Amino acid sequence: MSSRDVSAPPRRVPHARPAEPRPLRVIAYDVSNTKRRNRVARALTDVGERVQWSVFEAHLDEAALTAVLRQLEGLVDPATDGVRVYTLCAGCAPMLATIGQAVTSEPSTTTTV
Repeated sequence: MSSRDVSAPPRRVPHARPAEPRPLRVIAYDVSNTKRRNRVARALTDVGERVQWSVFEAHLDEAALTAVLRQLEGLVDPATDGVRVYTLCAGCAPMLATIGQAVTSEPSTTTTV
């Protein structure tokens, strides 16, 4: 038997807000050293999908992006290497267009020409 007072109204459990969609991040890199380049590629493979040899797409929120960038900072030489991250907003990501045999991270929302 429960010790809960049945005359008390039930407690309300707040509904969880739906998760915000994680923005699509395009991460491109130019790393001169093969060993460092392979390490960068492995790190990005853990969070996204390779769409070109040195370009990955990943759906990352700000915290995940910050973690990835910190990891990459330890892998690249800022004097010779470069990493760029482009963020596509939720309204822009569906307008992504590809040509030919391009790989995309979300085929249902992209157009292949």
